[in-house]
Amino acid sequence: MSAFIADASLAIAWVHPAQATVETDAMLDALEAGAALEVPALWPLEVANALVVLVRCGKLAEEDRLTALGWLRGLSVRIDYEMASLAFSSLSELAHRIACPSTTPHISSSRSDGLSRWRAKMVL
Repeated sequence: MSAFIADASLAIAWVHPAQATVETDAMLDALEAGAALEVPALWPLEVANALVVLVRCGKLAEEDRLTALGWLRGLSVRIDYEMASLAFSSLSELAHRIACPSTTPHISSSRSDGLSRWRAKMVL
């Protein structure tokens, strides 16, 4: 069975015709054929928010938003909670090592004072 990872923009393309492309239609076909859909833990919140924004902007009717939510709720989705739980630990460290190979702090004195105050609040 094939699988793919989706972000909120893909879900919006599936339920809002103006956002659809040949590629998003192909992914929907794959999903309907049994492909597994994996999404980050934030995905349901992002999709729900995007639909609300589309209604507020007058680009989607409220009835269509509710229909879309019902359809999306019925999808077989694997939500990746593990990555979310690693965001403040090993993923952050990995990103830091790749982006900042030097261990020398790059904090200006003005930012350093703010960081010290923040650390003090965290200890309290």
